[in-house]
Amino acid sequence: MISNNHYKIKTVFGKYKLDNNFINWYSSNRDDIKQMFNNLINISLNNGIYIENNDINFNSFITMAYHESIHI
Repeated sequence: MISNNHYKIKTVFGKYKLDNNFINWYSSNRDDIKQMFNNLINISLNNGIYIENNDINFNSFITMAYHESIHI
């Protein structure tokens, strides 16, 4: 378990604290999350929507995915 309450993740929507639950969730699902983000970019491009592949957009994506996963 990683303990670090001082780090924050910068996203399109603001800054979010990184807690142990988020870090453990991301560590366990890293490859799937990266693949889903790449799929999102490709689907968007195929539909004429450009999403820049950068850290802020990726952080926004993983923040949304995390919050959706804890509400399932």
